[in-house]
Amino acid sequence: MTHHPPNERTHLPQPAGRTRPDHAGVAPPVPVHEPTTMTPPNGNVSELIQLNHANPHHAALAYARNGWPVFPTAGIVAGHCGCRAASACANPGKHPLNHHGLRGASTDPDQLWQWWQTWPWAGVAIRTGAASGLVVVDIDPQHGGTLTLHRLSMDDKLPPTTLATLSVSTGGGGWHLMFAHPGVNIPNTTSRLPALGDTPGIDLRGDGGYIVAPPSPHHSGRRYQWDQTAQPILELPTWARPAPPPTTRWSSPMGPITEGRLARYSQAALQAEANAVASATEGQRNHILNRAAFKLGTLVGAGALQRTAVEALLADAAQAAGLTQTEIARTIHSGLDSGIACPRPLLPTTSCHNVGEGTHLSAVTSRGIQPGPQ
Repeated sequence: MTHHPPNERTHLPQPAGRTRPDHAGVAPPVPVHEPTTMTPPNGNVSELIQLNHANPHHAALAYARNGWPVFPTAGIVAGHCGCRAASACANPGKHPLNHHGLRGASTDPDQLWQWWQTWPWAGVAIRTGAASGLVVVDIDPQHGGTLTLHRLSMDDKLPPTTLATLSVSTGGGGWHLMFAHPGVNIPNTTSRLPALGDTPGIDLRGDGGYIVAPPSPHHSGRRYQWDQTAQPILELPTWARPAPPPTTRWSSPMGPITEGRLARYSQAALQAEANAVASATEGQRNHILNRAAFKLGTLVGAGALQRTAVEALLADAAQAAGLTQTEIARTIHSGLDSGIACPRPLLPTTSCHNVGEGTHLSAVTSRGIQPGPQ
């Protein structure tokens, strides 16, 4: 019989030196250690290795004290995802349990205590981007990441010195390479790095993203673990940074819209829609994702955004909201296609509609670009 985690709140494991109670079906108990105080990311990070043998709640407290916002993930129970879908879950152990996903990530120890009282089997995730000061290169050998890494290294596109940073073994044979956030928006990408193009099996997790962190369980039966060498965190290499914005200029009733102004507007729209998708509640997630894809598609159709960038960011936001990969791909594709077919006007014109969702797109007026109703 498939085990489902209990709904009622349960007490956390006993502290310091004790092991977790043997909850039926929960991953094997691990020793509980008091949270370790870590130095800032640019300092000595060897203390992180001790967290490989902590439990996820105490690791979460340590990350939070280091300024890294965290939230609980579904974890692995009896070899399956700790959510109600269990063995049918398309993203076992990795998706958020808290209401707002990565948007609800916190460094408040009281909030963390409440979460792990509710879900004592939960794993822990760290929000990436400016919120934590972290950008992560995710290498997944099951999707060709190791071969891509070797190819790029042989072509001198990934100098070894740029890879010698703090890293995590993911439990599935992959790696998370941790870099310092550069202070500018770093979009999430899938099988693509900003300066290198297509990189099968190598993703980027930046603003609006997250990673599952040690010592969370992996569905392989292993755990996420900090690398024993505990390298310091390096600056984000140029190959992982977005290219400069295009030099195209646009016209409007207000006169020329410079590349900087258009880029700021487009990026703000992209981030706002991603935020709306990530915080969508069950029952509204597909609708909000479809609406976001349509609205951003109108900007793609106008040449103000790249489709691949929109697809990647919306996919990550939808995953954070708890949608399945199949739902995500289908909804984004449909919404973007509809929006691209109705490009956002840069001159006054009539309104455009997404018939399936009833989304309206207003024209640019003398006051500038006006978004449609929310």
